[in-house]
Amino acid sequence: MVNIALFSSFLEELAVVRLLSVLTIILGVTTSCHQESASKLKIIGGKPSAEHHPWFVQLMSDASSTEGFCGGTLVAPRVVVTAAHCVDAEYVRTLHVGLGMVDGENLHLNKPVKVEGILAHRDYDPETSKNDIAILYLADYQGVEFERPAAPLTFSRDTSSPEAEGRPVMVVGLGNATSVGDIFDGVIREVELPVLATAKCDEKYDNVDGAQICAGNWDNGGIDSCQGDSGGPMVSKDSAGSEVLVGVVSYGEGCAQKGAPGVYTRVASFAGWIDQAVETLKGHNSGQQSAGSMEKLLTTRCVSQFGYLPVENRAGEDNVRDTTYGMNLREFKLIDSDSPGLPVGTELDKCQFEDHGHAVDARWIRMSGSTGTPDSKVAVIATVTSPDGSAAKTWVSRPQRLVYLQDTLSCQSSMGQVILADQRKFTYVVYKDVFYALGEPAADPADNQTTWGCSIGDASIEVYEIGDGVTKELAARIHHRSIGTVSVKLDRIDRESDLSAGIDWESSTSGRLKIENKSTEDLFTWKLVCPVKYTMTLADGTSMSAVQESSGAGFSVLMDAALVREGTVRSGAAVDVGIKLDSPVRLSGSACVINGAIVVESTGQVAIH
Repeated sequence: MVNIALFSSFLEELAVVRLLSVLTIILGVTTSCHQESASKLKIIGGKPSAEHHPWFVQLMSDASSTEGFCGGTLVAPRVVVTAAHCVDAEYVRTLHVGLGMVDGENLHLNKPVKVEGILAHRDYDPETSKNDIAILYLADYQGVEFERPAAPLTFSRDTSSPEAEGRPVMVVGLGNATSVGDIFDGVIREVELPVLATAKCDEKYDNVDGAQICAGNWDNGGIDSCQGDSGGPMVSKDSAGSEVLVGVVSYGEGCAQKGAPGVYTRVASFAGWIDQAVETLKGHNSGQQSAGSMEKLLTTRCVSQFGYLPVENRAGEDNVRDTTYGMNLREFKLIDSDSPGLPVGTELDKCQFEDHGHAVDARWIRMSGSTGTPDSKVAVIATVTSPDGSAAKTWVSRPQRLVYLQDTLSCQSSMGQVILADQRKFTYVVYKDVFYALGEPAADPADNQTTWGCSIGDASIEVYEIGDGVTKELAARIHHRSIGTVSVKLDRIDRESDLSAGIDWESSTSGRLKIENKSTEDLFTWKLVCPVKYTMTLADGTSMSAVQESSGAGFSVLMDAALVREGTVRSGAAVDVGIKLDSPVRLSGSACVINGAIVVESTGQVAIH
């Protein structure tokens, strides 16, 4: 049964935070979705990048990922600026980035680079998206041959005034190219946006300030960043004409809608913080110098996110599940403790790494009580061993209770799917922007049936089709340690669509395609995919021939809103184009789809099977 209150709350949040497409598993009865929600924010109304951007990067959940989930900007060797909401503590030990990309397909072929350290801004607020910025420190990639060169981009330090209203800025990304449904084609796109006055933007969002930049077309929409562009670069030109990073894709409501521009973190407002974060991540303030610098080193190398230092259950404690609890970083302080009397108790977790030749060994020790109880006291013992053979240096944290973190696991993908669960059962699935309740048990899929899937740790999901060629349904195979492995049918929750499409066939090969937009959002850019080759004719007589999808899923025409009038279907409007098949063929009522989710119904002289 669907939790309606949670479902309604989640739908509202989908329209606000421009996270990458994410499959999120949230375990915990009293869970807030702000940090984990995925919503709508790729490049809408832009164009494929004609030039290579050597500073543009993609975040990847692990080294084998074929898709990215957020963007970023290389601002120094081994240093990437991205959004705090893109950084999930679950990914820190597997997180990679793609550098030197030609385009975004098959990112693993671009020799992804491991992320060694992460520092999200401590004051990041997922409720308001304030301070939405983070730094990634990469492993040494000298000698790695990328598809194209990788080189840093200078970031803005001009804090004299906010970006001037009307000033053109460029946003680059690999996110969703449409405002309704999904078009993720692996093409790096860029779009030029005008900067809007902060006061104007505040009319929509109520909390925009000078540490943020607002940009887009207020009156007509049509140009924006979108789902999957989060964390990516907003670029401008300085007085010398050189490109400079001025913003980070943060959030917005919908994609490219009029009166709902995008909001970006203003980099110049965080220039000092970036410098300090880089020094910390590089280890220039390494822990052998002071307790304060050791705190920073631990909280960046042992995972700092959303104000907590997570504790994993590596020691096998039954009452501490993976990253369920953490130490509140606002209270996390180390003291010099070379004297006798170190904390004694059960080891809950450990974190070991090297920093400039110094071996760091940090251990979480439960000194008393049980995890989560008032009498529970946990401390961290951090020992640094120098390569010169001198005596080891030790610090100890002040004892404190562990804080319940919500057991959160996430699968990253570029398709916008989300799955939610509580501690007893999974609640619902979002697949291609359509919500499904989990229904009756289904047969396990064959290996070749999987339509989409992803996994992280010991959680995974596979979506597949069941049924015959006439009637097909979706099912999912879900695995998690709390429930084992189950296969269930997916029951669509909302079968009514505000966006409909149909082909009225006038002969065995030609007809008219009509799209009606009854929703409250404008449709910008759409792609028709059919199993057979066809040609589309526009109102001005222009013909567009379908090309085969690289995935082999069929033949498609991309109606780019930035290039053709028919690429835009305003709210309450319709568009009508001609379509001609290369040869007579019988098409079923669900054979053709728009933006991966909108089924095109066929009527008229062609027999429907």
